[in-house]
Amino acid sequence: MKTLKAGIIGSGFAARFHFDALKRVYSVNLEVVGAFSPNSKKLDEFTVAKGIKSFESLQSLIEA
Repeated sequence: MKTLKAGIIGSGFAARFHFDALKRVYSVNLEVVGAFSPNSKKLDEFTVAKGIKSFESLQSLIEA
């Protein structure tokens, strides 16, 4: 089975909600590769808490 990769744009309430929702997808292999946000402080807090990679640009997240 192929792995579907997902990235999260943002680091606020909606990002936390979407991360939790993506982790509950059971019908496919899904990997949350990381997140991007223009707010670097919130991004660092979010990615450290979720154990995912922090991306410095939207393009780098898309290419991951």
